[in-house]
Amino acid sequence: MSVNGAVVRISAPDLEWLRTADPGAIDEKTEGWFWSDNPRSFEMEKGYAGIHFLLTGVDSGGEGPLSFIGNQEYGEELNYEFAYGPARVFPPDSVKAIHRALQDLSPTVVKKRLKDPALEQVYPFSMRSVDEEDHKRLEELLEQLRSYVSTAADAGDAIMVAIL
Repeated sequence: MSVNGAVVRISAPDLEWLRTADPGAIDEKTEGWFWSDNPRSFEMEKGYAGIHFLLTGVDSGGEGPLSFIGNQEYGEELNYEFAYGPARVFPPDSVKAIHRALQDLSPTVVKKRLKDPALEQVYPFSMRSVDEEDHKRLEELLEQLRSYVSTAADAGDAIMVAIL
């Protein structure tokens, strides 16, 4: 079984409901939210840790809006656990801050991090070497993530990050 990351756009009413719902109800309501055929879902699959590294330069943690994927301390934690950690939500104002930070992340920094030997220690690359195809896939995922977060910010949506 592999560890996968996903982000899902959620409406303001759903965000308010998630903040007060019990875990069983959350499990039932969100069952289809993280499926790849859901247009409100962005699947990073195993690339989530690599994307987090490109955003922050570290394999976990980090600070500020760019740490939203892999920093368990950033965001609002819900009373719900996915397989690999708590559900974390980001209200619309946080999504806008993430969007701005993603837009400000320079291609030079991304290229430097792609060549950083520390990337080899990040899941799933810690189990095999990183090659050019991996670099291309991470760059594609990063651009898709930028577009996805831009859409969420423009729509005034919140987002939920999950490591499944």
